[in-house]
Amino acid sequence: MFKIVFDDAKGIVRTTVEGFWTLADVDSCATEMRPYLVAARRTAKRVLVLCDARNFPVQSLQVAAAFRDMELNMGAMRDRLAMVVSSALLKMQGQRSFDASPTAYFCSMDEAEAWLVLED
Repeated sequence: MFKIVFDDAKGIVRTTVEGFWTLADVDSCATEMRPYLVAARRTAKRVLVLCDARNFPVQSLQVAAAFRDMELNMGAMRDRLAMVVSSALLKMQGQRSFDASPTAYFCSMDEAEAWLVLED
């Protein structure tokens, strides 16, 4: 349902999410994500997260609420989040959930990564 890796060369926490999630899936993702964000903070000048959600459909209201809770608890741990989505509806659901740090939505992985690594 999800995969998380740290691209040390670029300083990007790369995530892939797919399928319909349960509340337990959100909890598992948050538990697994936290150490990556902590490690990235220690080794990179900025914590950048690139999320490939192209195979992640719009989720239930309960799961969307769990993502909002996760964002409230962990959003401040990162500096930028680039979400690659496949639909405008998923973008709208994401915008309601992820707002604690600069977040942008893209249809292309290349465009998302280019935005992510831009210097402020």
